[in-house]
Amino acid sequence: MKYVWKGSYGAPDTPQVIIMDRFLSEGSYFKMLSEEFIVRKVGPEAIQAWLDLSAPLLKLNNELTFSPDL
Repeated sequence: MKYVWKGSYGAPDTPQVIIMDRFLSEGSYFKMLSEEFIVRKVGPEAIQAWLDLSAPLLKLNNELTFSPDL
């Protein structure tokens, strides 16, 4: 609801994919410290075109790592 209806990310169309990068505190529980908008794709054609490109996350590409323990 926050990103589709209340956010300034565009019209509330469906379907859509919205990806946010969240920064969390460490400790016995997590607290969201901040978040940053990464990508938004709206409509089946835009989503499929993005998937056909292997769903690139341009800002995060250098930061993403795979951990089999997660």
